[in-house]
Amino acid sequence: MSQFWIASIFAATTDERVSVTTEKLQYDLPKTFEHGLLLVCVAGLLIAYVVWMYLRDTKRLSPVWTVWLLLLRVGVLVGIAVIYLNPHNSRQTFAHKPSQVAILLDRSLSMRFPAENLDDSSPPARQRQTRTEAVVDLLANTPLLDRLSQTHQVQFYVFSRQLQEGPKKLALQPSAEEVEPDGTDPKIDRPEIYRENRSDTAEVQEARVDFWKNVVTPTETDQDTRLGESLVEVLQEFRSKTASGIIVVSDGASNAGIGYSSAIEAARGQDGVKIFTIGVGSTDPQRNVTISSMESPTLVHTKDAFEISAYVQGQNFEGETVEVILKAQRMVGDQELPPEERSRQTITLGEDGVPTKVVFDEKWDDPQTVRYVVEAQPTQVVAELKDDDNQKDATVNISEKRTRVLLVAGGPMRDYRFLSGMLMRHQGIKVDAYLQSIDPGTIDSVSQDVDELLPGFPTTMQELNGDPTREDDETGYDVIVFFDPDWKELVATRPDTVELLQRWVSEFSGGIIFVAGDVFTPDLATAGDNLEPIQALYPVFLSPSLFLDLELNNSSTQAWPLLLEPAGATAGFLQVADSPQESIELWTTDFPGFYRCYPTAGAKAGATVYSLFGDSRMMDENGRPILLASQIYGTGRTMYLGSAETWRLREMSVDYHERLWTKMIREVGQGRRSRGSSPVTLLPEKREVMLGETVVVRAILLDNRSGDLVPSTAESVTLRLIAPNGEEVFPEPVLYPSGVQPGEFVGDFRATTPGRYTLKLPVPGTESQFREETVEVVFPGLEDINPEQNVRLLTEVARQTGGEYFSISEAAEKLPPQLTDQSRTVPRHQRIETLWDRQWVLYLLVGLLSMEWLTRKLLRLA
Repeated sequence: MSQFWIASIFAATTDERVSVTTEKLQYDLPKTFEHGLLLVCVAGLLIAYVVWMYLRDTKRLSPVWTVWLLLLRVGVLVGIAVIYLNPHNSRQTFAHKPSQVAILLDRSLSMRFPAENLDDSSPPARQRQTRTEAVVDLLANTPLLDRLSQTHQVQFYVFSRQLQEGPKKLALQPSAEEVEPDGTDPKIDRPEIYRENRSDTAEVQEARVDFWKNVVTPTETDQDTRLGESLVEVLQEFRSKTASGIIVVSDGASNAGIGYSSAIEAARGQDGVKIFTIGVGSTDPQRNVTISSMESPTLVHTKDAFEISAYVQGQNFEGETVEVILKAQRMVGDQELPPEERSRQTITLGEDGVPTKVVFDEKWDDPQTVRYVVEAQPTQVVAELKDDDNQKDATVNISEKRTRVLLVAGGPMRDYRFLSGMLMRHQGIKVDAYLQSIDPGTIDSVSQDVDELLPGFPTTMQELNGDPTREDDETGYDVIVFFDPDWKELVATRPDTVELLQRWVSEFSGGIIFVAGDVFTPDLATAGDNLEPIQALYPVFLSPSLFLDLELNNSSTQAWPLLLEPAGATAGFLQVADSPQESIELWTTDFPGFYRCYPTAGAKAGATVYSLFGDSRMMDENGRPILLASQIYGTGRTMYLGSAETWRLREMSVDYHERLWTKMIREVGQGRRSRGSSPVTLLPEKREVMLGETVVVRAILLDNRSGDLVPSTAESVTLRLIAPNGEEVFPEPVLYPSGVQPGEFVGDFRATTPGRYTLKLPVPGTESQFREETVEVVFPGLEDINPEQNVRLLTEVARQTGGEYFSISEAAEKLPPQLTDQSRTVPRHQRIETLWDRQWVLYLLVGLLSMEWLTRKLLRLA
């Protein structure tokens, strides 16, 4: 029965109904009086001439022959006159064109919000009727469509990001006099289920609800509402003199595309088509608290203090208090322990949409994996718009393994000395140094504040890389900091140093911080081809200009401030003060700045620029010098610092200097620490994506050949994808070689469900080992802005087009009478049957002429 209903309710019908066929005799009479008068005059003169001629020719004959000949000639003339007048039968078919109505149904993501106004007694978000459900109820459980289809033919459309045709036209219901005794329509096969007074079974009712639910339920692609564009498109298609009006069922959240004023103008210019609007959704300002983002390290050292930061923002919550709770759920093997509360803070929310940062200080004494959950709860009982955005979570790995840092310096500059001492005091960092100004033969007699002073730069990948997967192994390095090194000396001592560094960064996720100086950096900027691979590791183009050219070297006596770029204002590693706003004020206002910065010739493609140098005298065609920038290089990351004067931060606070370097080292080394030297590196392009986005995934695969890891030559690799509901996604995404670098594979998948996706890539040569990463899929924010029903917009669209606005509760009763019947009867098919075009007419005319000719011959007339 349900399948019958779905197939029948939108049965395709013609737009017209045959009404009547007429038949009548017609002539091609003159169009005007003048033409008629002229025709009568010509005919009269012709007949007068014929009479005169035969009276003259037969004056010696009997009057009987005169009359006979006149009848023959006049008969021919009458026949020609009849042919000229073209007598014909006209059969005309007239059709009844029904009145038409178009219904536009809003299918955007904002329709998932509540249909009714909220108060403190409202049920939880998951138990409230959504706007989509209210629309389904209107279409399936009220007589609206029945009443409309009694008079009009109804065409459906759905709209969000784009306009789409909905179900097939709902045909006009037959009137009482058109219905046969058995209840069927004589012209259209229409079952009894269409009647307004129908008695539906529960099965039919359920099928109707399911049908409309499939039509209007939003999907992941319905991420904005283009009401104006959709109306204009419908008006372009809806060009009919029988159009009664357009009905828009929406919450009025028009947030993309052209404005609704264009639709109003289009409606006015199209024979005054009226637009009627049905408003759905809560009309009061909606209240909601959300955690917009959460920041945490992915890997920290035991007994090393770290921060968990959450950004809480409210909607219609300005000045009210919210309690933010931090919970921790520890992992023991594959088992999760129950979450335990770690801390809570009560904050006062600021202006709507402006996030408030909440910082929790954390420290663990034992190695473990901890899943942190941050929840935000209003201190008063409030019915929120939605409750699935009140928490976020992140996983932190607590490890006993220290971050391994190698300092390489051309000489013992001040920044090098301060940093080495600071890192040496840090419990979670192991620091070694290679100081190029020290003679290797006297290294034992030199005292440096580091764990180990190296006689030279590492010469093998084993020395440089170590085994980061082993908790008890502290060989190799995670981050290398180069303080204005003598690159020519490094390459001269070990020619394969360049290749070694490139592989360590691109294949083994190494992190490098380059600190420019005025001793050896100019040599790198002007170096030949042998140092081009080193230049490629820099995220900026170094300018060959020297400080001396600008007289800004030793003569620089003025400090110049940092000019933060948008990326710098939000970069976590630059937030060294207690709050983001205080950090921005520190860098732009409180901190005097640096005296010198190495000149640059712009940033490389794909690099992120955080800060420029404030000295306007160093501007050139490339703009101001870049002070701080970074780039992704393969699976690793490199960062550039254009000045070796970060020690000046210590004048304001020693903590600022230590926080800056600790966060920068964590920033460039985080990929290295979390991935280590695993033969599989999995790199989602984004960790948080909007619903419906395509997620690009890169992977670096290394094969173990004779104890050495080399790029994989596989033709493809299959990625296991676990959806937020815990089910594996099929078909599985496949990654193919990128062609950019050996061992790199690229693929993608579409994020169709909100929540956390888990990506698993098998480790070559194993059956149960996987490299795992996660991607968080969130709803786009566009539909979340101003979620209340826009009554003003819907009312204005209706008013300016001659229509009317109705709430969804009154639409079924009050709307149908407003849509007048615009049906009309129009001529459609005409058939012409010519009456004179017959054989006997030709024979008659020929016969008359022949008898006249024969008579004249017998009477010896000329």
